[in-house]
Amino acid sequence: MNYNTVIFDLDGTVLNTLEDLAAGVNYAMEKCGYPIHTIDEVRSYIGNGIDVLIRRSIPSYCTDDDWKTARDCFKEYYTAHMTDKTTVYEGIIPLLEVLRERGIKTAVVTNKDHVMANKLIPNFFGDLIPCVIGTDLSKRRRKPAPDGVLAAMEILGAKAENTIYVGDTEVDVQTAHNSGLKCIGVMWGFRCTSSIEGADYIINTPMELLDYIK
Repeated sequence: MNYNTVIFDLDGTVLNTLEDLAAGVNYAMEKCGYPIHTIDEVRSYIGNGIDVLIRRSIPSYCTDDDWKTARDCFKEYYTAHMTDKTTVYEGIIPLLEVLRERGIKTAVVTNKDHVMANKLIPNFFGDLIPCVIGTDLSKRRRKPAPDGVLAAMEILGAKAENTIYVGDTEVDVQTAHNSGLKCIGVMWGFRCTSSIEGADYIINTPMELLDYIK
């Protein structure tokens, strides 16, 4: 294998954002008068972006207008609090430093809102991840469509045969394969084990990624 480009998912892969996402969801639920959710419930809702996260969080009887109100409440809170409890997964920064030393190009492609993603990644990683592509439905489809990955590869000048995708959910596996890439599934994410079935490789710690980068 001769990979010179690594594209990462964000939530559950490079950053543990679960507590801040759950706080945002439950803020919106309380403001709208809906039942709140446990951390594990929110964990199961994550992976397809904010719109889907809120769709899964509100009661089934809610209308589109109800969903929009709850989504706006979530965005207002989360934008102001998205770094309160979010942390970098252990081993990610040392991994990124080694990748940079070896001349390996890196990017993040995520279903998180593009503006939010481009605040979070520089905040935690500085210039270690120079390319960040988030959800902007006016420009591209969200994952598992390949649009974001292909956009990142174009920016980085990367070819599919030399690029690998790293993520923690079935959406990431589908995204990688839809983009013509191999997928590395990570076992420290939000929904590991069965959710990364179909991944080409599995790693238990970030530094194990280096076994696949020659």
